[in-house]
Amino acid sequence: MWAVDSTLPREDDWGVKFFAFWLVVFLSSVVACGQTRPSSGNDDGIRIYLITLGPGADPWEKFGHNFIEVDDANGFFLRENIAFNWGVFDFSAGIIPFGWHFIQGKLMYRMEGWPAEDVTDFYINQAHRYGLRQELHFTPAQKFDLIKRLRVNSEPENREYKYDYFLKNCSTMTRDAIDQTVSGQVRQQLTRVPTGTTYRWHDRRTTADVLWLYVFLDYSLGHGVDQPLDAWEEGFLPERLADHLKSVMVPDADGKMIPLVDNGVVMGKGIYPEREEPPAHFFWGFLAFGVVFGSVLAALSNMGRNSRLARWSFYLLGVVWSLVVGLLGGLMTFAYFTDHEAAKWNENWLVGNVLSLLLVVLIPACRKWPRAAKAVAMAVVTFCVVALLAKVTPWFYQTNGQIIAAALPVHAAIAWGVLRLGQFDRAGAALVDGARVTQPERLGSE
Repeated sequence: MWAVDSTLPREDDWGVKFFAFWLVVFLSSVVACGQTRPSSGNDDGIRIYLITLGPGADPWEKFGHNFIEVDDANGFFLRENIAFNWGVFDFSAGIIPFGWHFIQGKLMYRMEGWPAEDVTDFYINQAHRYGLRQELHFTPAQKFDLIKRLRVNSEPENREYKYDYFLKNCSTMTRDAIDQTVSGQVRQQLTRVPTGTTYRWHDRRTTADVLWLYVFLDYSLGHGVDQPLDAWEEGFLPERLADHLKSVMVPDADGKMIPLVDNGVVMGKGIYPEREEPPAHFFWGFLAFGVVFGSVLAALSNMGRNSRLARWSFYLLGVVWSLVVGLLGGLMTFAYFTDHEAAKWNENWLVGNVLSLLLVVLIPACRKWPRAAKAVAMAVVTFCVVALLAKVTPWFYQTNGQIIAAALPVHAAIAWGVLRLGQFDRAGAALVDGARVTQPERLGSE
């Protein structure tokens, strides 16, 4: 999407820039002797900004975005304003390799420095996203330290990092760079400040307008994302980080405590609204889906004893459901053995797991192998009931009630259908299209 144009100083003139910077600082201090320095420490002509962007149109833009902009008016270190952006990834190989790396927890992102004017123009004027610019009140020494680290981080050998959906993304990398600049003051002041939210709460809030993404993530994330967040952890979201930084106080060059950031200037209002809370009505939508779909399956299986069309309709719908649920269960099982920490210890494995893949074969064959079909279908239902009953214990705290509400009625209907269509009367005769068909006698001896 962007052609990277490195406008950073060459190694051979870095020392000259370093010497010039401190020479100017020294001469300024001599000339200004006896005068009061601005409390912000921004008398060196360098401005550091936190740029926060709201959600966008694509699925990976729903959490928002942020980056650090360096405005070096005197050209001490940079020949032009640079946006240091940790949100760059390679999508050229296609969605399948990208998704595969994401599932494995091995998706690589990188940090690059781009001309700030081009970056803000793209996000604000072309992508029409909300934008906020907040100045970071660093001392001259802190600015020098930050720019040096940003420059080193943007080098090809240092720019890549392993992305994590919640723990290591563009916002947490930006947060950590700011925190390191002020010697850990951000972490110290935001840690253990309760927010009343969880990772899942924010995930549901930010993805609710993309239903397939909402369902997939809610199903795939384990109970680790249901732990309460403090303000430091909530900084994985760019807009929450921007809000929390307003409460952080740091010493300026004179030792006076000042806010780390100002309230900021809105660069663009954007066209993509952000939900304040997860949609509460989604639970009833999930439950309605489960009840309606389960009722259809139960009705088809009941009619299927006398109608070939109804019976095969039940087979088709049951197979599709079992295939989707089984594949998701297999994906969760695989994810447990990967580096994707957020997907581990997922209680939804009880709601839908790889056992459903057996039903892909056994549902159409429920008359040929009735006992096997019954055993597997009942096992699937039992696991789902266990997931529901386990909520009374303190160990099963995952917020997955809506997943259970959608799955349990459907699993129960499939089990009911398998029992009905594979049912034998007491004389050993199967009911096929309403007619009694005597089963062949089995040979053997006692």
